[in-house]
Amino acid sequence: EYRRQRQMCIRDRPSYLSITPSEARCLTVLFPIHLLLVDDDRAYLDELSKSLERDSRFDIVAALTSGSETLHFLRKCAGESFPLDVVLSDVSMPSISGLDLLQEIRSMELDLRFLAMTAFDSDAVMLQALLQGADGYVIKADRTEDIAQSIIDAMDGGTYLSPQCLARLLRYTPFDGRLDSSFRDIDLSPSEMQVFLLLSRGYSNREIGDALGYADSTVKKHVGNLLRYFGVKSRVQLALIAVRMVRTL
Repeated sequence: EYRRQRQMCIRDRPSYLSITPSEARCLTVLFPIHLLLVDDDRAYLDELSKSLERDSRFDIVAALTSGSETLHFLRKCAGESFPLDVVLSDVSMPSISGLDLLQEIRSMELDLRFLAMTAFDSDAVMLQALLQGADGYVIKADRTEDIAQSIIDAMDGGTYLSPQCLARLLRYTPFDGRLDSSFRDIDLSPSEMQVFLLLSRGYSNREIGDALGYADSTVKKHVGNLLRYFGVKSRVQLALIAVRMVRTL
């Protein structure tokens, strides 16, 4: 219900409030984004919560210090029409880790984005989080502005992965120079090819729209088509194919 109300707020925006194409793309991510923060480091949790609360694009629903407390909170919310969009959770917590929490959330089939957060930027942790279906991978040492943008990008276009992380991910996916022959038979339009190439660089929907001058709906349409053409379910998988195909050109 609250999602429908937020959509109505955007749709019912008075016509005299003119907006630029860039602002129109931003409106496709409905603000405020309702956040649940989870970290057993209370000092960091308080600091992050205070920093994000200063940004009007975010509403901190709760800041919890354990996986068990979070599961109890989510089960309570599941039976109610409760405003919650994103869980930003540390992965290294005692008893129930962030990755355990991610599995539980996916099994509960909640309509939530999950961003894995870690103090130690480990390839193994990144891979495990992405394989379990995390919508993003955040380093605690990142600037608050970057963490905020990763939340928005995850809401905007699926899995958030910086170009640097994507490059590291590629090292763990051996490539012998061969591609599925069916991929070569896929005939992309010029617009789809432009989007495809930018995906190979790790661009988010917003960044693709800015680079090509496309509305958010156009970018999402192209990305959706590309996912369908290549038979994959995530942007990361699509980006890996894009990088590999670019290497063979």
